[in-house]
Amino acid sequence: MNYRLRQLLALAKEHVLVTVCLITILVAGNVSLYLNRRNTELEIKQARLRNEGEAANLTRNAATSLRNDAALIESALKEIDASLVTEENLAENLGYFYIIEDQTHAHIGELRQNTATPAAPGESEGKYKTVPVSLTVKGSYAQAFEFLHKVETGSRLIKISSFTIHRSQPTGDMVTLALELNMLAYP
Repeated sequence: MNYRLRQLLALAKEHVLVTVCLITILVAGNVSLYLNRRNTELEIKQARLRNEGEAANLTRNAATSLRNDAALIESALKEIDASLVTEENLAENLGYFYIIEDQTHAHIGELRQNTATPAAPGESEGKYKTVPVSLTVKGSYAQAFEFLHKVETGSRLIKISSFTIHRSQPTGDMVTLALELNMLAYP
């Protein structure tokens, strides 16, 4: 055995109480470090679980609002689907404008449903497509304006691509309104 190690053992035998205290301090220090690391890991885990619990509570508290929003969205989608036209149903598509003509007392001069442009190659066909419509309306300024307003706010989803309005005669209230529209349709 090494000389210094023998001296240390002899010193430890001579001072047993000090030796026991030093061993106890070393063991207690290592146990303390282990418990401190374990406590830190548990605190991190507890914080993560607390955050997840708070998020779950927020979601649970928002569940009623989310259900109401889902019902509202579902209702809006049903309303959109009810407003769609079918490109092949020409009579119903054009009849919609004749109903507005009767309501506003404006006179439709020309009404034509144009062919929808197909999706470009490589472009996916979406859930909806548009059906283009061209029409001219003749009547007083108030009648033409009311016709335009009913087209914008009616039961069909229509986008006005372009419109022109001009007087039919140099004097008077009679105007001609030309519209280019796109009706939202099933694909």
